[in-house]
Amino acid sequence: MAAQSNDNENDQNIVTIERGNSEDNHYSKSDETLQSEDDGFEEDTEKDVFTSASPSTQTGVTDNRPNKRKTRPKYLDDYCCNDDELSDHLNIITHYCYSANFDVPQSYCEAISSNDASKWETAMMQEMKALKENETFDVVPLPKDRELVGGKWVYAVKTDKEGNETYKARYVAKGYSQVEGVDFFETFSPTTRMSSIRMFTQIAMQYDLSIHQMDVKAAFLNAPIDCEIYVEQPPGFKQKNKKGENLVLKLKKSLYGLKQSGRNWNSTVDTYLTDEGFRRSINDPCLYFKPDCNTFILLWVDDILIAAQPTAMKTVKSAFEKRFQMKDLGEVSYFLGIRFERLKIEGIEAITMSQSMYISKILERFEMSDCKPRFTPIEMKPCVNEHDSEPLIGDEMKMYKQIVGALIYIMTATRPDISYAVTKLSQYMSCACRCHLIMAKHVLRYLKTTYDEKLIFRKSNEPFTVKGFCDADWANLEDRKSVTGYCFQISENGPLISWKSRKQPTVALSTCEAEYMSLVSATQEGKYLLSFLNEVLDLKQTRFLLLCDNQGAIALAKNPIKHQRSKHIDIKYHFIRNEITQDRLCIQYIPTDNNVADLFTKPTSKMKLQRFKTFLMG
Repeated sequence: MAAQSNDNENDQNIVTIERGNSEDNHYSKSDETLQSEDDGFEEDTEKDVFTSASPSTQTGVTDNRPNKRKTRPKYLDDYCCNDDELSDHLNIITHYCYSANFDVPQSYCEAISSNDASKWETAMMQEMKALKENETFDVVPLPKDRELVGGKWVYAVKTDKEGNETYKARYVAKGYSQVEGVDFFETFSPTTRMSSIRMFTQIAMQYDLSIHQMDVKAAFLNAPIDCEIYVEQPPGFKQKNKKGENLVLKLKKSLYGLKQSGRNWNSTVDTYLTDEGFRRSINDPCLYFKPDCNTFILLWVDDILIAAQPTAMKTVKSAFEKRFQMKDLGEVSYFLGIRFERLKIEGIEAITMSQSMYISKILERFEMSDCKPRFTPIEMKPCVNEHDSEPLIGDEMKMYKQIVGALIYIMTATRPDISYAVTKLSQYMSCACRCHLIMAKHVLRYLKTTYDEKLIFRKSNEPFTVKGFCDADWANLEDRKSVTGYCFQISENGPLISWKSRKQPTVALSTCEAEYMSLVSATQEGKYLLSFLNEVLDLKQTRFLLLCDNQGAIALAKNPIKHQRSKHIDIKYHFIRNEITQDRLCIQYIPTDNNVADLFTKPTSKMKLQRFKTFLMG
């Protein structure tokens, strides 16, 4: 493939990179216990010739500090505190949008050697055109006193609501080779929570607002760069000067892949929306709103959801198109791999959220499209004994991680019914055995049976109120740690807005203590949801309702009891007493059979799952 540049044609020569060949090795495993074959996995055996040296090699910096063992505080376990951890979290666990496509090229040579080479070439040409139109860089020689940041082509296949595929190529910087204090400073950039997307949808339904979607073309390229950075030229588009010297890209705008690009873009769009009169939410920094006209904007990097009345919708769209290059996608239908539909159910207008297309792709990817059905996400008495089961290695371990990663996204977005099963599977990401793979495929069989389940948002006849359920399963057999489960709704006939199933960080010495810790976790989430609604809708509600099925935990929360079974409980858990004293929380008892949070702490029968289906999904 020969790529031609339109700039400086008389002074610079184009370097042509020939198509390379790569060989793939295919491996296949069979699982007789599951009565299904696991698909083969492709592994690229060709070394990426464009990979740059390690950061320490590039900078020449030697760390002479003594090796000292450091242990980070326990409270940081909920956060990604370094780049390696964040990268692992994003690459292994989170499967957003188009990540069901596992077979995209991993390098430039793979792309131009593939059967879809012409499509990838077109995508790369479009990307280079966008970079030039946005004046993203200048082509210059590399100064002697500066280090070069590597670059790489990244490929993806995006799917729209009709299943049509679009081939996308993005030239990104290898941000891991940046030097802190030289190439970047601050890097944090917010992303919205899934619970915010669900509340956004429920609010739009309640106030008869239309939801439209817009996409910012090459969003990061709209943000100015905050450091002097030099990046290598993209493979297939390299230029040299008259003397035959190699040239590099001196960035003028934020390029995808740089550590600070997300932050720079977020700062740019925040400044724009603030100037337009929108208020930024304190509870979710990706939500903007105008209380006087019921207009709401939700950001997910470069994807934008707008909820407004028709007149306000036109005004907001027009303003966006004047400031950025936008793609108007009309009424939202497919957002982050989630299908949105506005329809009438039993004569009542509703908005639904589902991931049927995403689930179908996952089933096809793991050759489970024709699997036998299951009617519960996990067996009532799962056989999980890693000591008697064969450990997973190689391709099987890779497949297990991919399955669980996809399940995490499905559970987080639209399927609270698989929360406990996915939580259980997530505990073995580094030490899974064959029994865990069987459990993971059991969840896929359940999703095959229920792939068309939807969250249904209807208009409520009553004002929004935060109502939650919490439960705990005391002392599991493996490490004696209990499981916390809770869920919340804000509408009398709406679906769940927030849910969680999680192993507790410490061992509880009694059922009362485990339930008490679950109460505290649910109280934290309830306070957030109430604060969100009060800020955005100005409801001026002062407290929320929390239902629990343990009388001892309720008594411990309401009264400062001190005795042998509670004196050791960490003081941080007793903040719930202050919430009750200040009348910001109302705790009531609910029988175990009526507690929907029970689904988030232990395996559930088909009958119980069907009983709570309407409450879970709306």
